[in-house]
Parts: sequence; structure tokens; C-alpha cells
Amino acid sequence: MNLLSLHPALRTLTSDYNCLKRQVQEFPFMLEKAIGEAKQEICQVISDVSSTNEELLRKYKREMNLRKKCHNELVRLKGNIRVFCRVRPVSQEEQDSADSKTMLSFDSEDDAVLYLCNKGKTMTFDLDKVFAPHATQEEVFQEVQSLVTSCIDGFNVCIFAYGQTGSGKTFTMEGVLDNPGINQRALRLLFSEVTDKLDWDYKSPSAWWRSTTRCCGTFWGKTPPISWTLS
Repeated sequence: MNLLSLHPALRTLTSDYNCLKRQVQEFPFMLEKAIGEAKQEICQVISDVSSTNEELLRKYKREMNLRKKCHNELVRLKGNIRVFCRVRPVSQEEQDSADSKTMLSFDSEDDAVLYLCNKGKTMTFDLDKVFAPHATQEEVFQEVQSLVTSCIDGFNVCIFAYGQTGSGKTFTMEGVLDNPGINQRALRLLFSEVTDKLDWDYKSPSAWWRSTTRCCGTFWGKTPPISWTLS
């Protein structure tokens, strides 16, 4: 093969080699420039996201304050002290007793009115809500669950059941394993709401007290029972 015919190919290879050599030499500077531009874009995006998050957090706090204000206003309109009456089913023994002539009736148009008929005399009781015997635990709890929100908002809240022995206080407040009462439902809702508020810190101290005719004491801790004499 004539060496003169190889000169063009050699020049081409030399040119390509020099071009690749320049690219290799320039690559660190090109890489540094690309990294710098990428950093600038990332910093800009982070700044935009941070500004957006601050705006969302500001709106969230404003909405939280508005919700708290509206909720507390609703609770105030309903009444800071509310009295509910829950009528349990009548047992067969009660139906057969001498007091079976005492009859309860409900107002079909007003669920806050209860009628008691005894010895031919009818008495009317006006309450905040009357629960008929068929009312479920869930229906009862729905009427008081807003107080859990008030508790989270920092207000003192008290829910208690009052009535004679056998009237259904324990069932309403504690319930049974597969049908819990207000106590368990309120605690579940309380801790569920607290868990959802990841940016808040809560402390939940607890105590369990039992009050009987002549004694009041706690079920845990070292507080001794308090005794008194009725007069």
C-alpha cells in the first residue's frame, strides 16, 4: 500500500484525537459548571418550597384558630352544661312489679322532652337530649364527642353519669368489650386526634377514682382513700 494514501487517514485520526483530548481536558470544567447550575436550581427549588411551606403553615394555623373559635362558639351555643337522659329497656321483673303503672313516653317531634306518668299524673321533663331504649352507644357518644375536641383545645371538660343503682350508668360509661361506652370511645378519639397533630406536644396524665357511699379513692398511685361520714 502506498504510504502517501495513508496521509489523509492519519490526518483525520490526528484531528479526532486532538478533539477528544480537548474534550477530556475541558470535561472537569464542564462538569463543575453543570454541578454549579444544578446546585443553583436545587437551592431555588428549596427556597420556593420553603416559602410555600411557610405560607401553608401560616394558613393552617389561621384555619386552626378559626376552627377552634367556631367550635367553642358552637359548644357555648349548645350550652356549657348539658343534661342528657338515657332510658334503658324495662326488664321483665320491672314489668311484673307493683310499679309497672309508672309509664314513660317520648315526644315524637322533640327528642329533648320526656313524659313520666305515675298514678294518673303526667310530669314533663325538658332536657338537652333524651335517648330512647333503642339508642346505641355510638349515638350517645356522638352527642358528647365534641367535648373531646374542647379538651384538646385546652378547656376543662367533665362527663359523668348519675342515677340510681341499676339505671345503666356503668353500661353507658364503660360498656362491654365489643360495645364500649363513653370512656373508651372518648380516650380513643382523644389519642387519635393527638396522634394526627404531629407538630404539637401533648401530655396526658390520668387517674382512676372510685366514689362510693362512704369512701373515695384511686385505683392506682399512693393516694390513700378519703373517708367521710354522711349526716
